[in-house]
Amino acid sequence: MIPTRTLMLVIAALAIILATVWVARADQTAIYGSDGSYQGSVFTYGDRQTFVDRYGRFSGSSVTTNNGTSFFDTHGHFQGSTVHTAPAMRGGRR
Repeated sequence: MIPTRTLMLVIAALAIILATVWVARADQTAIYGSDGSYQGSVFTYGDRQTFVDRYGRFSGSSVTTNNGTSFFDTHGHFQGSTVHTAPAMRGGRR
């Protein structure tokens, strides 16, 4: 018979593994050129995306935060960013 304490530790470990797998899963979006040929894929992990070319080689990544998106090359070097701006606020009464 397995002791209750050991059984609880095994169940807790399995729960952590399943939660990690659930969070770490990626959605894949295939990218096709204008001629219909496969160009690569984008893998989305929540607020992070990775890009691969048609041969499956890593070609870059991006990270989206509250105020913008940053882009990185294959070596992890910063390549640029975009800034999300809030819509213009109108003051006064109508």
